[in-house]
Amino acid sequence: MTSTHSNTRRTRNISDPEATSHVEKISETRAQESGDAQQAFSVNMLIIQQASTLNSINEQ
Repeated sequence: MTSTHSNTRRTRNISDPEATSHVEKISETRAQESGDAQQAFSVNMLIIQQASTLNSINEQ
């Protein structure tokens, strides 16, 4: 005897504004974090460059 089971698990509606808003917020947060990391890297490189320049001046 075969039996069929219907899938009764509910999935979240993609058009749910709350879900969409949450996903957009996560996306914005990740973009901001990525931008922050890039800016921190640039600042660190600038500090290293300035330290190197000061070191060169002090050696003269």
